[in-house]
Amino acid sequence: MEMVQLGLYLVVAYLILAKPEKEKIAYGITCLVVLSACFIFFMGIKTMIIPGLNY
Repeated sequence: MEMVQLGLYLVVAYLILAKPEKEKIAYGITCLVVLSACFIFFMGIKTMIIPGLNY
């Protein structure tokens, strides 16, 4: 999944550098990637057997 996120970030960088008029689309893709990264993180820590924090 991280490769998909990296690929989407590369698409965003291309849109910003090559086609500045598509900034709204690039912003939407960036928001989608950040939300998916947060979702993957929370799903990963939700199913951990040993807690990630020191208690």
